Amino acid sequence: MMPLQRKVSEAQGFQVETSEDAGISLKQSHELMGKEAGGMENVGYTREDLKRYLRTRRERSLKYGEAGMLIDYNFFGDVVTFDTTYKINKEYRPLGVFVFGTFLKVMCGKRPNTILTDQDHAMAAALSVVMPETFHGLCTFHIRRNFMKHLGNHYKKNSDIPYMFGAWMYEFEEVEQFNRVWEAMFFRHFNRVIDDKRHNELIAEYEMRQKHPMVGLRQTPVLVHAAETYSPTVFVAFQNEYGESTAMVILRQQDAGMFVEFAVMRYDGGSERIVVFNRNDLSVHCSCKKYENEGNLCGHSLKVFDTVGIKTIPLEYVKRRWTRRARAGDCFDR
Repeated sequence: MMPLQRKVSEAQGFQVETSEDAGISLKQSHELMGKEAGGMENVGYTREDLKRYLRTRRERSLKYGEAGMLIDYNFFGDVVTFDTTYKINKEYRPLGVFVFGTFLKVMCGKRPNTILTDQDHAMAAALSVVMPETFHGLCTFHIRRNFMKHLGNHYKKNSDIPYMFGAWMYEFEEVEQFNRVWEAMFFRHFNRVIDDKRHNELIAEYEMRQKHPMVGLRQTPVLVHAAETYSPTVFVAFQNEYGESTAMVILRQQDAGMFVEFAVMRYDGGSERIVVFNRNDLSVHCSCKKYENEGNLCGHSLKVFDTVGIKTIPLEYVKRRWTRRARAGDCFDR
């Protein structure tokens, strides 16, 4: 069909709008019209034409308003709620100053006393420009939804939190009142969490001092040294990296005086890493940067240490906070 020959009549448009109001999708409406016309080729327009028709009708309603809405706003329009859920739809259109300016033009310049929106920053900025004298409030629906989003797990663990939050939000009119009770509730739960954490740390500290972790390869000096030095959790991570090092192979080695460059890779493939070993201070630098990012030696570096005959962990790679003596001595001596 040629574009000039395609046209949606008023009757067809009304039928589509009615179907949409009843919850029938645009695709289903178009298919229904095709059946009524004896085939899609007899409809006279495409689904895209219907979309454009409905969009034009909505824009016209926004621009000129609807009689009943204009009358209602004139009598009762002291509070306006503006929804921004359009953002999650595929039919997204940018809104802002233009929309609020058009709204005022349609409503003959009458500004609402209050407008309720979600916590959209762009909308707040637009309102401050177009309606500076209108009170901008946040919709409680969105506040509760954000509360659920960020503290959803605590709804299950602490059933009193949603009840208290809802009660405070509706009962307290002053910001200071809300902040005062919210702070009291926060620190009550915060102190409880801290107490639980300290108790768990005490148990972990006791168990760490009473026993050493099991070393998979008892005759491996570097693992024995790690078990005696590191906390149990860090030792497990180190032992895993050592296991990785046993699967590494040296592809090539290049001497350059004080420095030796090793090309290291897993025997079964993977990324090739470059490890530079310093003969002077026995330090290593791997291109994977695991030590720089996580503080734990990588399997590539451990492979090089084993190759050059270093059987214990150099002290410069032992971070005190991860050792068994992390709490010993001056707490500021770190």
